[in-house]
Amino acid sequence: MPPPVARFLDFGQYKYELTKREKEAKRKQRSVTFKEVRLTPKIGVGDSTRFLVKHKGTMARLAAPGGFTGERFLEQCAPVLARPEAHVTGLHVYTFNQVAETEAWRRSYLDKLMAVSRRG
Repeated sequence: MPPPVARFLDFGQYKYELTKREKEAKRKQRSVTFKEVRLTPKIGVGDSTRFLVKHKGTMARLAAPGGFTGERFLEQCAPVLARPEAHVTGLHVYTFNQVAETEAWRRSYLDKLMAVSRRG
């Protein structure tokens, strides 16, 4: 007996199986999510007053010599953020009215990091 030349099929069943396979393939795909961390103090007359009332010592600690520094923040966060499972692809530094100074700081800090990575 010769093999069949044509095959009859239920088109509805075919479409159902096709969408079922597509859904299964989509379910098995690895999804990538982006996370953004924002650290922004809100500065405004009303906001500042409310913030200072609630957090009396915070502004003193931030404004004091040796208070908050971007370098120390990055050095403390870098070990965690550098891990591949953290999925961190970049860092944005926002600045207001000090663009040139911030860019100079960013470039010098990147140079410092590159020098450290070359040694280690």
